[in-house]
Amino acid sequence: MSKSRQPILVFNNDQELQAAVNSGWNPPDLHWERLQEKGNTRQQEGNLVVASGYFILAGLLATICFKPTDLRSLTSQANVVYICERIGFRNIARKHFRKLEDRWLDLSKFDWTDLEIKPRGRSSLFHVRMEALHWDQYRQNVTSRLLNFTLETGQCLGNYALGKEAPFRLYSRWKGEKYPIFDDTRKILGACLLLAGES
Repeated sequence: MSKSRQPILVFNNDQELQAAVNSGWNPPDLHWERLQEKGNTRQQEGNLVVASGYFILAGLLATICFKPTDLRSLTSQANVVYICERIGFRNIARKHFRKLEDRWLDLSKFDWTDLEIKPRGRSSLFHVRMEALHWDQYRQNVTSRLLNFTLETGQCLGNYALGKEAPFRLYSRWKGEKYPIFDDTRKILGACLLLAGES
């Protein structure tokens, strides 16, 4: 045992990862997110080879560490299929997108009351008090908003199955929606907005 009583797991000054683990996330939760971000960035730059590498790694991570019912597992599969479609395997990709759309619509009907939603660190005392006083309403609002994201992502998968572009912004929206809070909200947002696409 270390005399300094420091944890054995070393994060190499990765403060975000340390914060995620301290909040109850497992390291793969954040690593998956980061791989998808890198893959989306490379894909939007037109570097499909490097993007596919990141998407495949994220998919392997999801297969090993996430439940098959986790929406992030479907996002991982969809992103690999998206690259396949972009490099010419259109008919096969569209068939897979149809299956993924059906699976997405099925899995997004889970019990939303079980979500872990942590309070947001508001800058305004007014917002902090309102959040505390009306927590049930706040939770309902967050849940409704997440449900809208899942519905929009399902529509994106439906469009991909038809060979069309995503009707909603995806990765560019993720950059603004991602909270520095590690709860189920962020996992679902990641599953929805880290789906590969042009927007």
